[in-house]
Amino acid sequence: MSPEIATQTQFYLIPEMELSTKDEQELTQLLQDLFIGFPQRSQFVQVPHFRVLAKIKGQIVGHISVTQRLVRQNENVIKIFFISDVCVKEDYMGLGLASKLLSMVADKAKKINIPFLFAVAPDKSLYLKNDFKEIKNNGNWLMIRESNSIGLMRSPLPSHFMVAQLGKEKLNEAAIDFLGPLI
Repeated sequence: MSPEIATQTQFYLIPEMELSTKDEQELTQLLQDLFIGFPQRSQFVQVPHFRVLAKIKGQIVGHISVTQRLVRQNENVIKIFFISDVCVKEDYMGLGLASKLLSMVADKAKKINIPFLFAVAPDKSLYLKNDFKEIKNNGNWLMIRESNSIGLMRSPLPSHFMVAQLGKEKLNEAAIDFLGPLI
């Protein structure tokens, strides 16, 4: 991150229930500006547990949603952070803000013994340079469309499914049960 941007940027980890109305409105607009077809709200499907925000002069310029989840692989139930809606305003892209946001999430996860970060990443480049790896496991998850459960999906994970291993615990090649929706 450039020294100028580093000194101007403030980072916040905000529990969802403490998100201000102003921040939620800004996030809704940012997400709609950067993700085609994003709904008129500040989350895609599930309400996150917390957000990590980057602000410059009080305006949100970067964002990550984080949901703490349980997944199961074989007989092991594993706590994870599922990250989504990673974005940076166009004027601030390429300056290291998204990597800093990912680093903050990883640091928080390590502090509370969360061994993995999961993400669905159509553009893998950011994740690959931040220690994520693509996995090719099968998965089970609840399919949701327009706020309606429509069935259970048993399928290979999407080709852009990424995982960052934060500790010694490892995933194997067995199917991952998401115990709910994929994202």
